[in-house]
Amino acid sequence: MKKNVTLSYYPGCSLSSTARENNASLVAVFERLGVLLEELPDWNCCGSSSAHSIDADLALWLPARNLALAPPGRPLLVACPSCLLHLRQAKGHLDEHPAARRRFRLKPRFGPGRMSASGPHGVRSFCCYGNR
Repeated sequence: MKKNVTLSYYPGCSLSSTARENNASLVAVFERLGVLLEELPDWNCCGSSSAHSIDADLALWLPARNLALAPPGRPLLVACPSCLLHLRQAKGHLDEHPAARRRFRLKPRFGPGRMSASGPHGVRSFCCYGNR
């Protein structure tokens, strides 16, 4: 693995609450590998627990807002498998549907114009980096 790499990092609800020790371990391991994890500012729940069963638009907009917070061109690291799934699904949907991307940009509560055309350079599991 290259040294002095910076990755955007989405901890998700579990790693910021009930699994804080996992979060601390993950950050420590990456620091030891020379990788700085830069937590997304003002991130929100991705909705993985129930948004998909309540409201399909909400299930897209919650993870999409987090994607909008990620700097373009930098990978977004996600530790929770459920969050990873929902963020990847949202990114895939927005990448494939320009109309949905335009609708997202117009939502004032999600920060109009914040999402770049490309968004983060991939949404990745922390496991991807263990083999490098």
